[in-house]
Amino acid sequence: MTPVNIILVSDKRDAFAEIEKELMVHQNFTVNHIKTNEQVTKYIQDTKVDVAIVADQLNEQPGFDCIQNIVQLNPFINCALASPLDHDDFHELTEGYGVLMQLSPMATRKEGAELVEKITKIYQLAGETL
Repeated sequence: MTPVNIILVSDKRDAFAEIEKELMVHQNFTVNHIKTNEQVTKYIQDTKVDVAIVADQLNEQPGFDCIQNIVQLNPFINCALASPLDHDDFHELTEGYGVLMQLSPMATRKEGAELVEKITKIYQLAGETL
């Protein structure tokens, strides 16, 4: 199986530090850091991306704008978005965009484990193992 390519999209390098610790435990995951929506576009055009984890704010624009960009580029990329919104408001905002998971703005390692579990289930449904 080819590695699961995950991008962490944030202009703050440590924004997803705890999630990254959890992701790096898994040998089949590769993790890349991207700082801007423009870099996301170029990266996705040049590289197969499986999962995008996006910060709530990205260079003074909503992280959801980046999610919209990702879905337009490749709707098969699984996305997680950090957001302080309550569950209902988050659902209303992201409905129709296939966002896999809402993360807290300073996402925890426990949330990383939940995300890994969801990613693993997706691959199992496709008949692949991680």
